[in-house]
Amino acid sequence: MQELEKRYEIARLIACELIEVLSGREAEDLEVWKNSSEKHAREYMEIRERLLRDIDYPDYLELKQEWEGFEQKLFRKKRVLNWWATVAAACVVICLGITFLWMREPVAEPVVAGTSGGTKGFRATLILGNGEQVSIGDSSSQTIAVAGGTTIVTTGKMVKYDAGKEDREEKAEWNTIVVPRGGEYELVLADGTRVWLNSESRLTYPVRFTGELREVKMEGEICFDVARKEEQPFVVRTADLAVKVLGTLFNMEAYPEDSRVTTTLVRGKVEVAVGDKTQVLQPDQQLAVEAGRFTLKQVVAEDYIGWTNGLFHFTEASLEEIMTKLARWYDVEFFFAKPDLKEAHFSLDIQRYENIATILSKLEKTGRARFRVSGKTVVIEQ
Repeated sequence: MQELEKRYEIARLIACELIEVLSGREAEDLEVWKNSSEKHAREYMEIRERLLRDIDYPDYLELKQEWEGFEQKLFRKKRVLNWWATVAAACVVICLGITFLWMREPVAEPVVAGTSGGTKGFRATLILGNGEQVSIGDSSSQTIAVAGGTTIVTTGKMVKYDAGKEDREEKAEWNTIVVPRGGEYELVLADGTRVWLNSESRLTYPVRFTGELREVKMEGEICFDVARKEEQPFVVRTADLAVKVLGTLFNMEAYPEDSRVTTTLVRGKVEVAVGDKTQVLQPDQQLAVEAGRFTLKQVVAEDYIGWTNGLFHFTEASLEEIMTKLARWYDVEFFFAKPDLKEAHFSLDIQRYENIATILSKLEKTGRARFRVSGKTVVIEQ
């Protein structure tokens, strides 16, 4: 291969690497070239930075002319082009071309792992009072009768309880719904309370509410729209705290591996209690409880329940926080090759049902982080 063509090929490989369409063999070739000298390593970074700048300002109308002009120069035997002019032209034209296709045509992106674009992961396991486990999901629809005349109806993405005639004196059995990584599910409790469970979440609850309180126990991330019953307050318990409500919409995160529990109030009023310490929340307030310490702040509460409507919303969120949420939803693992990248902050809105490759590409185009996918592991590097 002539030297000029070799340079063009390297530029093409760098462009393809940026948009994650590089084959395994091509990735090896690029790595060998990059590591062969300090000069090549420096040129690699300069080409990549130039490409990231240029791809943000594409001129689609001139795309065809640019490509034809570049082709003529590349293969004109008697003319020697400057190295950087060649690299710049190759990078810009190639990536503008691919970006143009992205914008104009629906491209079927490869599924990295977990949920693919446009596919909702409605799936869960329902554990009945007798220990029986029932798999529920997109394609399942069934009616289950349990003790005391309660019926359970599953409809693909939701499970609904109908308690019939309530009897507060009779003790009701408890059920548990478990949502795996990469899944979500909706639930309507016997009192009409609506519940959304995010990935890796669990809710334990009675098939109908008896006694003075309506109590449930949770892990993970769950959004509650509580039916109002002043004479029978609703209480959500985690391993560390209790949230007491009458009728309200709020979101809670209480994953077992996290030391912090957050409660975000959308409307109504809730009271968070840890031992003898309590805090009443007003709408658009969020309380974080960690090691017994309360941290209260003002937020746009609607942003924190966007996941129930198929959206991820992040406002100046750390990359570690973003990757943690993506990992649960797409059922992947992640590893920071450079730990300081954990504290890089981003603000973005993304569709929850997009392929993860699309989301990582959007983050990568900022030029602040790079992502390398190996099986179900995402490696974050700079």
